[in-house]
Amino acid sequence: MSITTGPATTRTPTSVNEPTRRVPVLWLALLATPVAAANNAAVLILGDMSRSLGITKATASWLVTVFALTLAVATPLIATLVRRRGTRAALWTSAAFVVAGTALVAVSPWLPLTLVGRAGQAAGGAGMMAIAMNLAGTARRMGVISAGSGILGGVGPLLGERLTDAVSWRAALSILIITLLAVPAVSRHTTKAPPTTEGHFDARGAVLLAILSSGIVLLPSNPLPALAVAAVTAALLALHIRRRPHGYVPQAALR
Repeated sequence: MSITTGPATTRTPTSVNEPTRRVPVLWLALLATPVAAANNAAVLILGDMSRSLGITKATASWLVTVFALTLAVATPLIATLVRRRGTRAALWTSAAFVVAGTALVAVSPWLPLTLVGRAGQAAGGAGMMAIAMNLAGTARRMGVISAGSGILGGVGPLLGERLTDAVSWRAALSILIITLLAVPAVSRHTTKAPPTTEGHFDARGAVLLAILSSGIVLLPSNPLPALAVAAVTAALLALHIRRRPHGYVPQAALR
């Protein structure tokens, strides 16, 4: 047994989500920024999609809405997975969602199956964004990721239109596959962490947040019902947060 004569020091245990070394920010940007382009790629090609699937433009717009809706709901869920199972597990889970969703979008001849594929893509994309921000570490590095997302989000509609003209609308909706290029590099910088010992999962808070996010996303297409749902859910969520300030939506985060 060794005895120290100097001042006592306290060693902080390594967090389960802490990377073994800082991930280069360009890899994080490549991981996250294609999500913004994938989100907006379908905006200008609704006509091509509707003709191919034999549906109206209004119905084809659900390929945009479902992606945004799933993105809003899945982001906090993936963040919870990061806390409970570690970054590496969440990263490869998100990659699996991207691969499965893109495969469905690429081959599905029916709208319902294509919507499932878009939802899978969005769930994976939500994970990529949450993980990139979690590993960024500093405001400057977060700013690089956010700026890249803004740029690709802005050019997403034009990029989708160009890909549709050159290849097909399915290629335009497969832009998110680019994020997989960063997965191995980011994975090498993360720890294979054991599950954390957190309290019980706040299922009620998660459900309320999912409903609130859904109501907000659906406001453009169904204004009155979506507004009513969002308002009621926001009130219920506020009461829930007061009763459980350290739950799924932490009171400290809102402050």
